[in-house]
Amino acid sequence: MLTIPNITSREHGTYVCIIENEINRTELYGFFTVLYGPQNMQLYPTESKVKEGDMLTLSCMGESNPSPIISWKKLGSDHQDNWNISTSNGQSVLSIPIITSRESGTYVCIIENEINRTELNGLVTVLYGPQNVQLYPTESIVKEGDTLTLSCRGESNPSPSIRWEKLGSEHQDNWNISTSKGQSMLTIPNITSREYGTYVCIIENEINRTELYGFFTVLYGPQNMQLYPTESKVKEGDMLTLSCMGESNPSPIISWKKLGSDHQDNWNISTSNGQSVLSIPNITSRESGTYVCIIENEINRTELNGLVTVLSHPKTLLVPAVSVLAAITTPALVYLIYIMRRKLCKEKSYKLQYV
Repeated sequence: MLTIPNITSREHGTYVCIIENEINRTELYGFFTVLYGPQNMQLYPTESKVKEGDMLTLSCMGESNPSPIISWKKLGSDHQDNWNISTSNGQSVLSIPIITSRESGTYVCIIENEINRTELNGLVTVLYGPQNVQLYPTESIVKEGDTLTLSCRGESNPSPSIRWEKLGSEHQDNWNISTSKGQSMLTIPNITSREYGTYVCIIENEINRTELYGFFTVLYGPQNMQLYPTESKVKEGDMLTLSCMGESNPSPIISWKKLGSDHQDNWNISTSNGQSVLSIPNITSRESGTYVCIIENEINRTELNGLVTVLSHPKTLLVPAVSVLAAITTPALVYLIYIMRRKLCKEKSYKLQYV
């Protein structure tokens, strides 16, 4: 009697009982099969990194008696329609063409038969560019002097780097940027009209790059204002022309006034594109004074003053002849009376001396 305790798969095979003596020899054969669960199992690779859009291939093998059944699953999800599985002779290959970031996770190869069941785990990491990206707000209107705040976020593997640009200009010293865990915030305090324009949030990693655009309008009062000329001298009867300009957002309203008087019917005013021209034809001396150009919008109001002097023509004064003669003879007559009185006084003094 042959007894083999705790038999293993290695013990399967043909056993021979040899019966013999000096006369003869007989051999009796017995074939024994050992049933065993999966052994010599292998999953390859156990860790894999693939780029989004590439193909994932996992291979799993093992031996058992009866032959194993090999199947696949992914932790946290069901079998997918895009899985291609081929199995034969104790080996199975799982292929996923055009893999996406959703396919990241732990894949399980299940090898089993009626004796036992074994699971092998493989970690799959899908490398992908920025996804679920967002810039907020994408359009904004802020007043000059306020604070502009932009928020940008996205996810990727490897984690993204996030940076900011403004079209047509470089990073400014007054930009405050804070970034962490796939999110970045740009803050510009005390914003000026120069900050208006398109801002770009750039989210990138080694796989891909994404740009998000936001357009921002800064509301500001009148700037770069000019009144020309600020002092002018014109001859009576000529034309006066004053030009006034300025820029603002919203566009400015430009009007005119003259200190101490109302708008005149003979004023001709033309205004367009932040510029206004005041013309006064055949100007008179009454038009001398200070003219005011008023540039305003909902944000602010500015006044520019210009001094206008109207030069009058010399006037010819006609004086009557009698008046002229009187004007000439009166001083001579007074002088003659003075001489005669003086002479008379001397004669009286002379007579008194001889009495």
